[in-house]
Order: sequence, then structure tokens, then C-alpha cells
Amino acid sequence: MGNMQQVRSQLKEVEREEPSINSETPTIIKMEWNHGRFAKQYDDEYISNAMHDVAGLLLKRTSALFCYIHSNTFILVLPPKDDNIFMSGKLQKLVSSLSSLTTGWLYEYFVNNPVDGIDIAAPTFSTQLIDISDIYDVIEYLIWVNREACVKSIQHLASCHLHYDDVFGKSSDEVIDMLLDVGIDWESSSLFFKGGTFIAWDSTKLPRNYNATNYIPFKALKNKRAVLFEKAEPIQRGGW
Repeated sequence: MGNMQQVRSQLKEVEREEPSINSETPTIIKMEWNHGRFAKQYDDEYISNAMHDVAGLLLKRTSALFCYIHSNTFILVLPPKDDNIFMSGKLQKLVSSLSSLTTGWLYEYFVNNPVDGIDIAAPTFSTQLIDISDIYDVIEYLIWVNREACVKSIQHLASCHLHYDDVFGKSSDEVIDMLLDVGIDWESSSLFFKGGTFIAWDSTKLPRNYNATNYIPFKALKNKRAVLFEKAEPIQRGGW
């Protein structure tokens, strides 16, 4: 019995010493799931609807400032550590718990919204925690992943309609032209598909009243910090 109590005490001590998120600036958690088989069989609207549902659940459970979703990626931005932070801000618990929750919620969506002729398999996630020391660096990172979403959308269409050997080593512009040759117009794809979506803590999409006609690309927002961190109305800079 004495040995068991000693082990418990040691485990509690390890838990207390587990690193926590930064107490001064937001923390980014990036989760990517292997959706290759789904991407070839489901349309992007089905996948994006699933990810929107799961993003809303993540926001409610974690009190994240917002979630950015694109392609096969969820990016959560957690506030500086406070008393209400998810899993007390413990890094290991955050990574393991969010991976498990996201896997379960996404799989539940697939089960509850089946597509004829498609076998359901539980998604698997790789999760990365990114500690950025400045809010402006957070914004720069989000600009970068927004651009990455654009590239991934081209790669997604290429994987569905072109042979790997034909597109290997090709630039994005070259792949877009190759897609046109087989009747696929990347330019006409939805702006969500090309640029992803930001979802705020209150589950309204950013920009507000998001739809195909008034969508504002993230890099075209003039007041990025105010929109993301202060819930301000978006002001468009102009251009894609």
C-alpha cells in the first residue's frame, strides 16, 4: 500500500510539473488528418461541412479564440492561460485530448451522414503545438497557412483528376492549366475551398454572414488583428 501511495505521489508531481501554455500570448494548435481516401470520394462540400461542425464543437469545448479550417487541417488559437483554459493549459493533455475529441467528432459526423457506397473509417490526426511569442507573429503565421490552403486546394484537385507522375515537379500555375485540359476549372471553385474559413468563438464565421458572394479572403482583411482578437467587423483591403 505504501508503494502505491508513493507512485501516486510521484505521478501527481509529474503532472504538476508538466509544461503549460504561454500565459502572455495565444497558443496555436494545428491538427491535420489523413483524408486522402475521403478526398478522392467525397466532394469538398461534404468535407467542409463536417469540419465546420467539428470546429464548432472544438470552440465550445476549449474556449478557443477562433478556429481556422481548410483542406485537412484544423488550427485552433487558444487564449493566454487563465483559470478557464481547457485542460488547465497542460501541453501534453491538450495535444492528446484534442486529437481524441476531434477524431471522435469527425467520425461521428461520417457515421450520422453516410454516403452510399463509401466505407467509413475513423480519421487519424497528427497534432502540433506552436508556441508563438507575439500576436503579430500569430497573424503572420495565419497569413502563411491561408496561402498554403490555396496550394493544397490545387493539389487536392490534381490528386483527384491527374496522375501523380504528370504533376510531379510542376508549378501551381502549370497544374491549374493541366486541370483545365481535363475540364476542371480551379478558378471557379468556391472561395472557401481555395482559402479556408475562420470560425469565431461564438460559432459565427469570419467574416460575418459568410457566403459565396461576400466572402473576404483573410489576406484581404485590413483589420486582421481587430477581427480575430477583438471581434470587430471586417474591413476589406481589396483584391484576392
